[in-house]
Amino acid sequence: MAMMDAGIGVWDAKYVYFTIRPWQVDPQIFYVVPRPNFPSRVYGGIHFRFDCDEGLKLGRAVARLAIQHAGR
Repeated sequence: MAMMDAGIGVWDAKYVYFTIRPWQVDPQIFYVVPRPNFPSRVYGGIHFRFDCDEGLKLGRAVARLAIQHAGR
């Protein structure tokens, strides 16, 4: 249940807070690491720091709710 809730929150946020990525503005930008679907994307310049910060907040909130639910 927690994984489903987190997934729904993530995909909803992707469209609510859509932010264009540097590689979408200029496809000629060269990256040392591949574009999406790999770890450490912030360091590759593909995601912004706030993406990770807010994702962590969402994950922790979902975890708190799952723990509360399990304790009932």
